[in-house]
Formats: sequence, structure tokens, C-alpha cells
Amino acid sequence: MQKVHHYSQTKFTSFPTAKQEQVILSMLQALEANLSDPQYCASLTEHLEACLSWLHPEANPAFAIIGQMLQEADNPQLLMSLTAPLLDAYHLKTNTPELSIERYDGLKAEAGQVPHPLTLILENLRSAFNVGAIFRTAECLQVEHIYCCGITPTPVHSKVQKTSMNCCDKLLWSYETETLTAVRACRSARLPVLALETASRSQSLPDYPPRQRVALIVGNEALGISEEVLAMADTIISIPVYGRKNSLNVASAFAIAGYWLSGCLKGE
Repeated sequence: MQKVHHYSQTKFTSFPTAKQEQVILSMLQALEANLSDPQYCASLTEHLEACLSWLHPEANPAFAIIGQMLQEADNPQLLMSLTAPLLDAYHLKTNTPELSIERYDGLKAEAGQVPHPLTLILENLRSAFNVGAIFRTAECLQVEHIYCCGITPTPVHSKVQKTSMNCCDKLLWSYETETLTAVRACRSARLPVLALETASRSQSLPDYPPRQRVALIVGNEALGISEEVLAMADTIISIPVYGRKNSLNVASAFAIAGYWLSGCLKGE
């Protein structure tokens, strides 16, 4: 069985950051190797928590998340399940199941780049919950700018913040009284303007190949996009539906269109 030494605060804080990280990783490996020894695991978990509190500020942010995991994991087995992605990132072996579930933000050492990040225009959305859900998806898609127009709730609204899971401060957004102002700004930036709407002359989303950055307009949950704004769009696109309803929830529709138009589904 793999055992590890305990360190005093003086000793641990004397280590350089890379050495501190290796000590934390060795503790996690030791926990995994000694799950059959509850007394040892309890002692090591307590010491692990102390060492995390002594960690240098410049350490990889992923290590700080382990402290949060310690609060949520009520047994060593669960802790190992939660920390498996971190150990995998450092190419360290564990005997945990092959399936690793990413439960915490910021564990990935390197974030991938979205091929064609969008600019998003929200016209007269009425639900703060829908707006918050859209902001959360937008953060995942590295959306470059979100225009909240008309009656659309902005991130100042507490329900937008809550539903977005605190993604709003990671996105660039602005408010415009008139949607056409946002459309003109996108045109000035030479962005093709697309409207997501179930209109008679709409083009099916799968038939619109993602080749470049675009601005995407989504509209009111009940009324859709206004006619004057539709008239300003270069292209109207729609998502095929096969049930009785002729459209999707606006947050769901944006998620589908956003992933396609950003080029993420094609792996471009």
C-alpha cells in the first residue's frame, strides 16, 4: 500500500509551488491506494485539507477546487471519483472507473477554441430564466457580445444571474432600447446578420454551413422577431421540428443554433 508523509505547515509552505502540487497529487493517489483503511484515509483527508489551505496562491486553480470537493464528499471513494479528472490531467494512474464525470468548472487545463464565435441579439425576451439559460450556453460557446434589446432582462436582474450560474460576468454584453441599433452595429462590424425564426422564407439550419462569424437574432417567446428586424436580416434560419409544436423554447433553440453556427458540431 502507498503511504505518504505528513508535513508541518512550515515544511509544506517552504516547498516551491510545483512541489506543493505534487504533494497534493501524491496524497490523492495515496487515498485511492488505501481506501480499505478508513482510519488512514480519515487522517490523510484531514491533512490534505490543511495542505490545501497552505497552498501558494499561484498554484493551478484546479487545486483550489479540491477544497470544495472535500466539503461535498462524505467518503474517500466519492472524493476519488470527483478528483479523477484532475489526476487524469496530470497523467497519474488511479483505479477509479474509466468513466470520469466533470462536475466542477475550471478543471480543464486548456479550453478549446470555438471556430466561429457568435454575436447574439436578444429582441424583447420577457423571461429572465430564458435569458439566464442563454447566457450560460453563450459562455460555453465563447459568444463575443450579447445585445439585450427592448424589454429583454439584463444581467442586472438577479434571476438572470442565478439561472446563468454566474456566467454573466464572463461575457461582454450591452443594452439597447431598439433592436435595430444592435443590428446596425453588427452590420458596421461586417457581420452577416441571421434571424432565427419560423418564417415562410426561412432556410433550414442544417442547410446553412458555418463558415464565419455571424450575428444571430432570437426573438420574443410568443411573438418571435419583429417584422422590421426580420427585414434587416441577411438570412432567416429555422430549426426543423417534427411534432405538433412549430417551434422550440427560445433558450433551447439558441443552444441548437448556437452550437451549429459556431462550427462546434462540425468540428471545424
